[in-house]
Amino acid sequence: YRRQLETIKQTELSKALARIQQGTSPETVIETLANQLVQKVAHPPSAALRTFMAEDNASALDIAQQLLGIQHSEEDS
Repeated sequence: YRRQLETIKQTELSKALARIQQGTSPETVIETLANQLVQKVAHPPSAALRTFMAEDNASALDIAQQLLGIQHSEEDS
């Protein structure tokens, strides 16, 4: 898992540095970098959670929520 995250980091960092060298404002590059990192890291667990909910797989959903540090709220029920 850490290797995957490191690969994502390096890929997005390379893209960001290239954009800065092309003249894109650092603020824009940093904002895009942050958004891309969050999107790429959050997408797989988010998709899994949606699948668990659609399948009404409560035990898998509970385990995933524990691993991700997600609090179950009443509006999720």
